[in-house]
Amino acid sequence: MGSRASQRSKGGVSKNSYVDESLFGGKKAGTKAGATVVSMEELRTIRSKTEKNNQTDAVIITQKDMERIKEATTIKTKEQLAQEKRLLEEQKNAALAKSKMRKAKMMEMDAQRS
Repeated sequence: MGSRASQRSKGGVSKNSYVDESLFGGKKAGTKAGATVVSMEELRTIRSKTEKNNQTDAVIITQKDMERIKEATTIKTKEQLAQEKRLLEEQKNAALAKSKMRKAKMMEMDAQRS
């Protein structure tokens, strides 16, 4: 079990591994906390290296997909779910009330024209 087994157990990287250090780069000016902006050139480099080595460990997803995944994986309590449901119901009722007011106003204006 020589040094290779101990290296793996301690989280080491084998000599044949390739890690793109730009993925772990420092903060760039103008980026949100925790977000890294990847230039088109860096993106092309990552894609070409992934395709050239026939690797399937890289995936590119849109921000919208990332937000959807985060939302789907958020664990919520029954109380939180009930509160969200009440909030949506209140918003729906408010929109319905506005709609009824507009409709009543339009009918009143129509009646005045006649």
